[in-house]
Amino acid sequence: MKKLLPNFGLNPAQSPSEPTATCLNRGSNHGVKAVCLISVTVLLAAIGTLAFGALHAILIVPIWRRLVGGFPFALLAAAAITLSYRHLRRVNKIGHGFWPALGFGVLLWLSVLPTTAFGAFLRATRFHQQNGTIEVIGSVLVAAATGALIGRSLRLRSWWLAAAALLPVALVVAMAGPIPVNNGRRPVLLLLGFLPIFVAAALLAALMTVEDRALADAPLRPG
Repeated sequence: MKKLLPNFGLNPAQSPSEPTATCLNRGSNHGVKAVCLISVTVLLAAIGTLAFGALHAILIVPIWRRLVGGFPFALLAAAAITLSYRHLRRVNKIGHGFWPALGFGVLLWLSVLPTTAFGAFLRATRFHQQNGTIEVIGSVLVAAATGALIGRSLRLRSWWLAAAALLPVALVVAMAGPIPVNNGRRPVLLLLGFLPIFVAAALLAALMTVEDRALADAPLRPG
């Protein structure tokens, strides 16, 4: 799979060799780039946490006071999203612009569905009431296997394949585990509500972490 989605640029008039103006390619100062990457991660985590809190308050019950405890897990997921998107751009697995970034966000949401289905199966069979530890371990394994399959389909190599396996795990943990969609319409709507959250996170990561287009549009090299 050479590219995740077609290469639809945000600015079609821009020259392919012209670098995208982001804080990650303004000069060669690695310290500035590190600060920028950390800032993007924290911003993504904060926005995602607040969006989840609002969604949960509307659909289930308010949990504003509990959001602080979940912020470290949101940071983990935000870091995974940012680094994954940046790497996919660097190895030319995803195009530049709005539509590829949107597709990446949709892919993030799709990556948590197998774990959600696994949790729904355990609840339907009431197995989760008998052994909660098995449910947690199984959910982590399903999420990791999903990420590994996505990584293999993108022909990622070395430790980036392992990173791809960990991405859905980080997302599921940030979501406080598989959403119990068996419990009615509201949990299903909560799951659907994560779609725009993941898409928004991917778009923000795309705006802030895109590398030099000359690098991203270079001939494909191994991931």
